Amino acid sequence: MKNKKFIYFIAIIVILFLSLVFSQNIHAKEYEISKYDINIEVRKNGDYLITEKITYNFLEGNFTNAYREISNSGLKNLEFISLDGVFTSITNKKVDQNGNSLKVNWSYPETDQNAEFILKYRSNKALSSKENKNIIDFKVIEEGWDVPLKNIDINIEFPQRVSGILVEPKSDIEGRDGSEVKLHIDRLSANESYNISIKFDKIIDTNYPEEKSPYFYPLIFGAILGIIVIIYTIIKEYKNRPESKKSDIKLSKLSYLEMANILYPKSSEKRKGLISEIFALAQKGKIKLISKLDSGFFGNKKAEIKVEILSEKNLSQLEKEIIDSLKKEKNLKEFLQKPKASKKIMDMTRENLKDFGLFNNQAGRTRITDIYLGVLTSILGAAGIILAPFSGYPSISGIGLFLILLGIGRFIKSALVPMLSSTGLGAQEIIEKHLDEKKDEFEEVLNKNSNRAIELFFAEISYIILHQKFKQGKFKKYKKKLKKADKFEKPEWIEFDMSELDETLDALEVVEVIDYVLLSTIFIVNSTAGATGATGAGGGAGGGGAS
Repeated sequence: MKNKKFIYFIAIIVILFLSLVFSQNIHAKEYEISKYDINIEVRKNGDYLITEKITYNFLEGNFTNAYREISNSGLKNLEFISLDGVFTSITNKKVDQNGNSLKVNWSYPETDQNAEFILKYRSNKALSSKENKNIIDFKVIEEGWDVPLKNIDINIEFPQRVSGILVEPKSDIEGRDGSEVKLHIDRLSANESYNISIKFDKIIDTNYPEEKSPYFYPLIFGAILGIIVIIYTIIKEYKNRPESKKSDIKLSKLSYLEMANILYPKSSEKRKGLISEIFALAQKGKIKLISKLDSGFFGNKKAEIKVEILSEKNLSQLEKEIIDSLKKEKNLKEFLQKPKASKKIMDMTRENLKDFGLFNNQAGRTRITDIYLGVLTSILGAAGIILAPFSGYPSISGIGLFLILLGIGRFIKSALVPMLSSTGLGAQEIIEKHLDEKKDEFEEVLNKNSNRAIELFFAEISYIILHQKFKQGKFKKYKKKLKKADKFEKPEWIEFDMSELDETLDALEVVEVIDYVLLSTIFIVNSTAGATGATGAGGGAGGGGAS
């Protein structure tokens, strides 16, 4: 019984052993490179045209895949040309090339017989020079082969007969004349490299012109196409602009804020209309502007204007809304610098103008659509430019630049969308003409009589500050002439609180009074500066293988 058990045990061990051996034999693969021919043709432009004929000797197992990688040879600007099988076909291949590296993977019909493949590639502008010699120097065979290489023949062909040929290693020279050099190596071990260095009297100038980046032409093409689109967009928008149509609207029916919206339909300068409305309310006796003067930095003065409500009778809906908003803020500066505080007022004004038929009702939606499209295409374009180097497709960079310019074109289009209707453009011309007349009248008086000019300035201030040329630069020019005034009667609607200063109102110059009023109101609309100063004051601040 014991002998039986022992026999069974031995039988099981033998079966397991045979199964393991049989399994290993099924999956075992072994091959070698039995012949390796390399032909290097030196071209007149300094390129190497390299042809490799690789013979795989499949010793054991079936094979269907192979690869060849060149990445550490010293060659540069590698360019794949072709891959062919000798008495076999290439069923599939994948080529990865990136500057100084090249990797080719390919498949062929499964076989356990020998297989030969011919690989062709180019190394652009690879020949170098030193003193009076041209030099060929690189690893013809790199490390990375996992099997021995046998019967290696290397042939170097020159573009013409050369002299002064020096070859390293000398021991492997099989033939040499003025037109070619032949080398033979019987065997290289697995992972062993082979470097050649050949010098000959200089026949090729290797001061190569600077190569253009592979992204150069795609980017140029994308830029040209994008610029054409932008120019086309601008021309189209100008052609589609509505023509000015005579408007029958009377200026007396428009508020100062409505006039500002017509004058500056896309600009923040429309907010100057708010100041005009405030001055107008003060002139009507509905409010009083109280300018509290205080000492600023470096001996300068600063002003803070508060609003005192005097009357709320006989007000238009717009005027009521302005006064209600003023009540919620501590001073005029906070009201003017908070767009939220005046949003309802601005929306009401825009709706009134739409009722008059002066605004293009589709313009707002069109502008928003164009801005969204501009942002989207610009983001896609930027992503294309960033990802192009990783993708290996330089053309993506050109597409990316085109999309960015397309986005810019959309932004330009949104800026050119006419906000005013034909009638609105007509009304804009009437307002501009009226403001020009007011400005010309003031400047004419200013040149003749500074005292009278000050009175006229405060009388027509709501109109004068609406003019597109009335900015701080223009105001400084006015002040130079207003300094000549020797008397000034302060408007009743302005009051000065000088309790924080050691001087009286009489001690202030005329231009200082104007400064405290204007710099604390008009020029604060488009400013985020802290305190507003008076005259002179400033505010704020290798190898290969098979398987």
